[in-house]
Amino acid sequence: AVKEQWQASPRVQARMRALGLSEDEARVLYALRRRVARVFGRERGVRLEDKPFGVGIHTREVRDPEHASELLEAASKFAVEAGLQVREGKQVREFSVRSSDKGTALQRIRDLRPEAPVLFLGDDKTDEDVFATLHSDDLGIKVGPGDTRAQERVATPATVASILARLAEFRTGVVIGFDPEG
Repeated sequence: AVKEQWQASPRVQARMRALGLSEDEARVLYALRRRVARVFGRERGVRLEDKPFGVGIHTREVRDPEHASELLEAASKFAVEAGLQVREGKQVREFSVRSSDKGTALQRIRDLRPEAPVLFLGDDKTDEDVFATLHSDDLGIKVGPGDTRAQERVATPATVASILARLAEFRTGVVIGFDPEG
């Protein structure tokens, strides 16, 4: 049934071709996304994330940690049975039809803008791929505890918001949270 649905959707086929996926990879990815959405899409606290070559299942907002772990394990079984790549992060599993990581994605962006420095903030194991590829003019900031290859660390997401607000102020000259008329 999935094969017929895949073939009946020119829009989906065009998107998959634009990514450079083979027909087999595209068919597997299409089936994976449908299956994950059906099985996990209505689970309270689960967030599904479409990725170019796969899908991510986030369970940070699932209230019961044991239930969250069970969901990720069940999702991993789906992926392994389908022959997919599996990456583990903090309360997330990423499944893909091709080996892909954030460091590789950053390199594709660098190819388009080689002169642009990078600021990358991350709190997960999957962010370490980017930290490992940063150049001397770049800045990697680890959010929270844990081993890292980032040059700097901040404790909380609230600190990240402050950093981004300050960066916006430097770039625009507008002080975030300041009303000149008030």
